[in-house]
Amino acid sequence: MLIKKFGFYAPPFFVGGLVGAHISIMDEEKAKGVAVKDMLGTEVTFTPSGFNTVKPKGVWGAERELFLLIVKADILDEIREEAGLEKKKHPFHISIGTYFTHIVHVVPL
Repeated sequence: MLIKKFGFYAPPFFVGGLVGAHISIMDEEKAKGVAVKDMLGTEVTFTPSGFNTVKPKGVWGAERELFLLIVKADILDEIREEAGLEKKKHPFHISIGTYFTHIVHVVPL
């Protein structure tokens, strides 16, 4: 896999009963005030529109860089709007690789 050549590994959301690859529509804090039960399992058709790397803070307890597949799907904005949420400030994406400065857990590809 090409991203492994650059030091990225599969994100650790495939272990311990975690959800697996996904497109986040809202974070946990915003989801507390929304009836997400009706949204879960919604099939979404999306178009890949590019790649990006970001260095978010606070998730998984380590400094890391994420390799993202940027996706476009109008229905995702519609779901946020129906939930009473503002338009997302960052593009929707699927995390397809992670690089930890301090490795916490590596999922082999």
